Amino acid sequence: SFNHQLTKSKKYSRTILQTHNYASSYDQFFYETKDSIKNIIEIGCLNGSSSAVLFYYFKNANIFSLDIDFSANNVHSKRISREIMDQSDVASIRKFLDKKSNSKFNIIIDDGSHKQDHILLTLNEFFDSLSSESFYIIEDISYKNQPKVLNIYDQFVSNNIGSINYLNKVSFNKIKNITRIESQQNFYNQNNEKTSQQYILFIELY
Repeated sequence: SFNHQLTKSKKYSRTILQTHNYASSYDQFFYETKDSIKNIIEIGCLNGSSSAVLFYYFKNANIFSLDIDFSANNVHSKRISREIMDQSDVASIRKFLDKKSNSKFNIIIDDGSHKQDHILLTLNEFFDSLSSESFYIIEDISYKNQPKVLNIYDQFVSNNIGSINYLNKVSFNKIKNITRIESQQNFYNQNNEKTSQQYILFIELY
């Protein structure tokens, strides 16, 4: 839940940052099945730290790390496949999906640009590549910045999710459950008032 960093300039200094603490949520969903997970996609991997976590937690999984740039990423493994993909570009997404057309994925994690249009495009295009009993996970979203994304959850819990016009490729009858979990990294203004709350969505398929 907290990230301790030691940095050196003219002298050593320690910083302690509060994190989203999503790890406990992942453990809640996957502790009992983690060794049976075979194929994972992570969209957005930056320096590769998330790829390393997935590598050690899901010990038998092939991990497909998708990003637009791997220059800061030094994480390598036979089980980690690094693929260039731009989640804002439907042609780039479909190029990857065409290459993996014979594969189904147990878990897809969107931790990419965090832009609403990109998230919705990616969910729409990737949905059919999910296996049965799979999860589509969207990190770091808020009602302020991604209201249409969280509308998926709101409509699900109100039993009113028959269709959403901006997700025409998503088969909502395949969705078993949607869980919304609050991030532990809250945002406050100068008056110590919460300005926005970030969430992670776990979309579970039958």
